[in-house]
Amino acid sequence: MNEANGVTVTPYSKENPIVVKWFDTMAEVIKGIDKNHLITLSLTGDVYSENGVYYPWKRAYSSPYADILQIHAYGFAAGEQYIRGLLTTYFKEMKAFKKAIFVGEFAPEKSNKQRTKLLRKALELGKKNNIPMFLWTHRFDSFGELTDDDIKVYRDTYHK
Repeated sequence: MNEANGVTVTPYSKENPIVVKWFDTMAEVIKGIDKNHLITLSLTGDVYSENGVYYPWKRAYSSPYADILQIHAYGFAAGEQYIRGLLTTYFKEMKAFKKAIFVGEFAPEKSNKQRTKLLRKALELGKKNNIPMFLWTHRFDSFGELTDDDIKVYRDTYHK
């Protein structure tokens, strides 16, 4: 389930029991059809933290049906210190659930003059924590398309 906290009008930081029940029900149906089917769960961007406090959806993340937990992080405009703190917090909190984790979406905006540096720092932190990271790119939004420079940062980070 992609971005579970965007399903209803519930404030993003608060876990919605109806959405969690729906996730479990749908996941149970999928597992009933294919017991080997992997199921992932994510929340929308950085909106599930408020005033520096992270609010994981503990019931959802603990679901026996959630095989892989996904992190989305977009707070790059706030700078390197912020994103390092944000990712470090996410990684620590998510590891507590003892499930596979990956960053399914993260990105500095294409207009950010620090884009390459922030991308490199985030990837290095992911690599250090053994968490794969996928850069969000989209040619029709502010994050832009994947560039040759972005690919070089990936290669330089992961092939050292």
